[in-house]
Formats: sequence, structure tokens, C-alpha cells
Amino acid sequence: MCTIAPRLVNIGRHPNIEILSYSEVIDVKGEPGNFMVTLRKKPRFINEDKCTGCGTCVANCPVTNKIYLDGAEKVEIKLEPEDLEKVKGVIEEYKGVQGALVPVLQDINAGYNYLPENVLRYISEELDIPLSLIYRVATFYNAFSLKPIGKYKITVCLGTTCHVKGAPRIVDTLERELGIKIGETTEDMNFTLETVNCVGCCGLAPVMTVGEDLYGKVTLAKIPKIIEQYTGIKVS
Repeated sequence: MCTIAPRLVNIGRHPNIEILSYSEVIDVKGEPGNFMVTLRKKPRFINEDKCTGCGTCVANCPVTNKIYLDGAEKVEIKLEPEDLEKVKGVIEEYKGVQGALVPVLQDINAGYNYLPENVLRYISEELDIPLSLIYRVATFYNAFSLKPIGKYKITVCLGTTCHVKGAPRIVDTLERELGIKIGETTEDMNFTLETVNCVGCCGLAPVMTVGEDLYGKVTLAKIPKIIEQYTGIKVS
């Protein structure tokens, strides 16, 4: 950005350049020095000359903020009594708070270790937020999961430094010891195995995390001992 940002500013201020946002190129004909470009400019339904980027139109958009079309049949959402009490407690804590969706999902994810579909539907109705928007947020952040994950999430860094230091062999060893592949969860719901591109601890490479615990300079011999700390069962 240090080099790109000034160029973008110069382009935006150039008298001979017109920026057509929210547009797509349909066709390009001609040759260097004499091109004819056909564009499709999509409607914004606002006066762009008066737009200040305040976001008021987004917050009050009748399409985004409407969950059900008029006359649409509502789906009955059933929750177990203990689940209903838990979810209601989270919703009541944030109800009426602007931008509360992410904190609500964080609390639900912490309580269930994932985001159950029926709970998301209930949240959509109670907070008057479109279910599609909730799913967009839930699938954007890696911290959220739409399927049950293990009590402990094991994450192995596969960044350049960790890769050179033997991270792929660590992954192979974990897959063998746990009997699962990357992205899977053990049958006892104890461990889920994942990989990331960087943990930010290159000086400790190779690095892996188990839940909130970080382990640096991991060797193949250390892996069984690390797993034992969370199961109490000695592994081979």
C-alpha cells in the first residue's frame, strides 16, 4: 500500500480519468491508441454526486433488513428448553445494541463450540437480521464453524519458515496419531485438526497450537507428549 496508495490517489485526481465504480467490462475492441470499450454500469439507486459514504442508506436498506417477504410462511424453530434459555440469555444481553451480530455469534460459538443451524435461525428472527447475512458473517471468519468441532482445535502453521522446518511432517504425524485428516474431528470430539498459513511466531518454527496453547520448535517426538496433556491417555 505504501506504493499503491499514492498512485490510486493520483488516478482519482487526474483530470482525464473518470472512475466508474460498480461497473464491468463487456467488450474491448480496437488497437493500442484507439480502443473502444463497452461497459455495463450497474444501478446504485442513489445520487453519487451527493454520496458522502456515511452508510445511512445501507443501515436503512429495506431489502437487506427485511427477513421475510410479505405472505411468506415462517418456519417453526424448535429449540430444547436448555438451548432456548442459553440462546435467549445471549440475545437479551445484546438486543438493541448496534452491530451486535458478531458478539452474539462469538458467545454462541463459545457455548456450543460451533454454530447450530436452528440457533442461527432463531437469532435471525429474534434480532430481525436476514439469515443470509448471518451466514455471510459466519462463513467469513475462521473463528466460526458451522459444524461441530473438537474440544481442542489443533492448528499447525504451514508458513514458509515452518514449512522449511518440517511442518508437513508434523501434520502427517498428527494425522496418524489422531486417525483423522486435516479438517476432520476425532470420533470422541476431542480434537479437530487444521492448518494455517501463519501464526506470527517464525522465530519458534515449526509452530502448532492446541486451543489457546502455543507450542514452538515442535519435533515429531514431542507430538505424543503434547496430545497426552489433553487426554491423559498415553499415545504411541
